[in-house]
Amino acid sequence: PINCAIACEERMDKIKVVGGKPLTGTIAISGAKNAALPIMAACLLSEEELTLSNIPGLKDIQSMCELLEQHGVEVTQSGKSGKEGSKARSITFDAKQVSYVVAPYDFVRKMRASILVLGPLLARFGEAKVSLPGGCAIGTRPVDLHLKALEQLGAEIVLEDGYVNAKAPNGLKGAEMISRRLKPNCAIVIDVTHDTNSPMYDKKKQGDVSCNKGPTITY
Repeated sequence: PINCAIACEERMDKIKVVGGKPLTGTIAISGAKNAALPIMAACLLSEEELTLSNIPGLKDIQSMCELLEQHGVEVTQSGKSGKEGSKARSITFDAKQVSYVVAPYDFVRKMRASILVLGPLLARFGEAKVSLPGGCAIGTRPVDLHLKALEQLGAEIVLEDGYVNAKAPNGLKGAEMISRRLKPNCAIVIDVTHDTNSPMYDKKKQGDVSCNKGPTITY
């Protein structure tokens, strides 16, 4: 058994690092995909142009661009990623002409982050229809956090034929949601309603984010 283990280990790919020398140099850091995707979806909130720079040239970024374009967003990309990372790469979004509030399964199935367009569409237009990433079954997918949060903001949500049908006839109102499925001792403030009458408005304005025993998300 020992000889076999040695033989198997010799056949495995490995990286051999030889030390003894100081490491020097500069590495270009590209923008984070998981940070870029929610910001890209947020362009749906406003008619003003949004330009993002240092955007990584990844498949999910392109998929989000295609999803936004089918909603009516004009997407203009410039620059390319290279040895200097993605500093020279930028994308401009113009959502003035958005009129289509449905995110079809053919787009959403490519990337679970497509669910991020649900909140902005609902906040701006009062309705949205977004396919579930995995069809009809939510299971333990984190998408249910979005749905619960939107319901607490005042949204009416119905799941039908694999789609999330959401409406907010009275608009969205600020609310506080405590979740046990996030990392402890952290709080996130997200302003999507611009509701100056919300009890959380002053906290958002002042940047007052307090930590407690359970993680709190304030929308």
